[in-house]
Amino acid sequence: MKSLLVVSKSGAQRAGSALTAAILCCLGVSARAADAPAPAAQSGALEEIVVTAQRRASNLQSTPIAVSAVDVQLIQQSAPNTISDIAKFVPNFSATKVTGFNAASFAMRGVGQTDIIVYNEPPVAVLVDDFVVPSPQTQILDAFDVQQVEVLRGPQGTLFGKNTTGGVVSVRTKAPVLDQTSFEAQAQMGSYNAQNLQGALNIPLINDKLALRVVVSSEKEDGWMRNSSSNTLFPIPAIGFAGGTFTGDGSRRGGTNVLTGRAKLLWQPNDDLKAQFTYESVRDRSQSPAAVNETPNDPYFAFALLGLAGHVTGDPFNAAGTSNREGFLIDMQKGHQVDVDGFYLNVDWSVGPGTLTWVNGYRSQNSSLPSDYTGIVGPISIFDANRTDRRKTWQEEVRFASKSDGAFNYVVGGFTQHDDTAFCVAQILGIYDLFGVPAPAGTAAGGYNNNPQVLCNEQVARSSALFGEGNYKFSDKLTLTVGARYTWEKKDFTARQQVFVQQLNAPVGSAGPLDPALTWQALGDLMNAADFNKYAYGVVRDSQDWKDPTYRASLSYQFTPDLFGYGTFSHGFKAGGYNDQIGTSGNPITTDERRPTNPEKADSIELGVKAEFLDRRVRLNEALFYVKYKDAIRQIVVPVTNLNGQPGEETLFRNAAALKVYGIESELTAQLMEGLQLRVPLSYQHCKYSSFITDNPAFKAGLPADPVTNPATLDLSGTPVNRCPEWTGTVNLNYGLPIAQTGGKVVFDASANYQSKNLNTFSLVNPSESARTYVEARTLIDASVTYSSANDRWFVRALGRNLSNKTYRISGQNVDPLWVWTFYGEPRFYGVQVGFKFSEK
Repeated sequence: MKSLLVVSKSGAQRAGSALTAAILCCLGVSARAADAPAPAAQSGALEEIVVTAQRRASNLQSTPIAVSAVDVQLIQQSAPNTISDIAKFVPNFSATKVTGFNAASFAMRGVGQTDIIVYNEPPVAVLVDDFVVPSPQTQILDAFDVQQVEVLRGPQGTLFGKNTTGGVVSVRTKAPVLDQTSFEAQAQMGSYNAQNLQGALNIPLINDKLALRVVVSSEKEDGWMRNSSSNTLFPIPAIGFAGGTFTGDGSRRGGTNVLTGRAKLLWQPNDDLKAQFTYESVRDRSQSPAAVNETPNDPYFAFALLGLAGHVTGDPFNAAGTSNREGFLIDMQKGHQVDVDGFYLNVDWSVGPGTLTWVNGYRSQNSSLPSDYTGIVGPISIFDANRTDRRKTWQEEVRFASKSDGAFNYVVGGFTQHDDTAFCVAQILGIYDLFGVPAPAGTAAGGYNNNPQVLCNEQVARSSALFGEGNYKFSDKLTLTVGARYTWEKKDFTARQQVFVQQLNAPVGSAGPLDPALTWQALGDLMNAADFNKYAYGVVRDSQDWKDPTYRASLSYQFTPDLFGYGTFSHGFKAGGYNDQIGTSGNPITTDERRPTNPEKADSIELGVKAEFLDRRVRLNEALFYVKYKDAIRQIVVPVTNLNGQPGEETLFRNAAALKVYGIESELTAQLMEGLQLRVPLSYQHCKYSSFITDNPAFKAGLPADPVTNPATLDLSGTPVNRCPEWTGTVNLNYGLPIAQTGGKVVFDASANYQSKNLNTFSLVNPSESARTYVEARTLIDASVTYSSANDRWFVRALGRNLSNKTYRISGQNVDPLWVWTFYGEPRFYGVQVGFKFSEK
């Protein structure tokens, strides 16, 4: 597999030529078949796939959008753990985690989520039953009881609104069934003491009128990293630290402990009206992900100067490190705690010429995410932090979709969202003790290592939109689709720079004298520091509003019953917003620092063909795309000088770049023989900055200006575009073998998924490769063998992930110019899964 997918540049060109030839060949077959009447579909034909990418049900093969659908059958066959695992079935969809967090890092067509910044809205939107999930921390959803996942690639500016410059992941969970009592459950045990229990109960309450579906899922795993790193810290007389060599306790780190639940109540008094109320619950008590210090032995990095250069050889799974710090507003031993409660109402009402849909929901999310950001063990917390937020989101959408008859059809509607997020981060910066920097007078004994600093801010975001899309059929074959959306946004921001807890009581306008009585114990909960009226020192406020149109036009043609083509131009945007990291230097927040980013805009041209041939045994969908991003919002790690005169860094977002992305996406599905199915999603993309100009932090720090050695701005246009793997592809084979003696079936499923090397973070100041972090190229091989009983009443499955035991990074962060920390993907995993279901009408 690796020899097929890992290609040089010339190999990529040859692969592209071969792919083009295959497309032309397939289209030729389809065109020839069209000369005669289309034969009826024979046994073994691929099943029709229905999608809702246009906010109405349509056949995938006649939908003029690059959309991939992972239906319930494929979910059952491949046994994904989360929706991230279905990325291998979708071309140009990259799914991993943000460095240091169990947060989704989804990427499509050159843009993706690379951070945990709470106000940076992801360019790939995630919807669950039409409700937008605002936080990437809870976007990696459990795949159990999911009916279908649709992945729409490219800007979706009309019907799915803002923030979709990259695409949309739309998840539909199973609905209650009115006339059926059923119960299904499954359990899995595997490597790293994995124990997953899941169940779904469906109960009719009023015959053909009212039904309830309750779903519960518990996922536990010990984690595959071990706290076994070793490092030497020198003495620090100022805080009484004697120094020494320290090694982790060898315990497993990064374990999972998540309990989720969902209750759905469906009321359908007649054929025209359907109302579904849903309650969602998430209780996540997973361990903090385990960091590996991989700082290069390069004097550019402060860690190298301190003798703390990181792991470079040997087994990285035994090189994680954590301080296990208790108290100090960090509470590392408590791990990542996330609580979600959601209440949603979905109503569909058929009225005369169409269907009126109402989606209304409220979702609260409370997160406490302590992490060791360095991978260094010992009694000194070099850089421990706890990111905590309280988020409340209200959303409402009303739309009307006309019936799909006649020459003209349309969808019109309105959308509104109100998101209120308060955020605080507590940090213990023991690195300053290593530098020998004395803590300010008024702090507790023990220096920076015993005195947390806090940074808090809040954003209230309001978004409203009106939208409409219509399509006109000039004939049975030619259709024009035109849509537009107009969005009004307003965001209010309140912030305070990073201060010692004892500084929160300082009088407004003062230099910030410290109050020794206001300790971290006296403050209590970290979020108490977000009371900006009580603790008004250093508080600044700002407000911004935007008005943005988005639109789409598409012309499609049904060449034959088996061949469909389309061309689309679309314009989308990703909302601007504020940075939650401003003020980490401890200096007062300036007017420039607190300004928000403006919206990122994308113009996309897409040409696609969707073909079926050989009596619908083969399906081939292709999309060529070109996207131009303007005012692209880029994560920039900016070095700063702190109040104590020591170097630090801020992770900020700016409208810093313009980039172009083009490529091809291919989906091949073939029924090779009775019971044997082949899937080959394959994609190529090329990403390049056409401009990337940003301020030079060295110049701003006051160093002598020089047009050559210290210019006022830096040109980063030669930097690789992050989260842009050039090649992604999967070969998946699924074979079902009936067992005549038992009436059951054995299913063999195997896949090899490849993703090429791509950049994660880079340095503003140091252009060398040592200051960049990459997600390296990797091929992952998964397989399972399942026996299902007659009538699918029960099954038993043996499964394996990453069977070649590939060691690979999933993310990395350059904390410029201090250190580099990275995270690794799951090594080889073996598991056994059993399940059963019962139903009666």
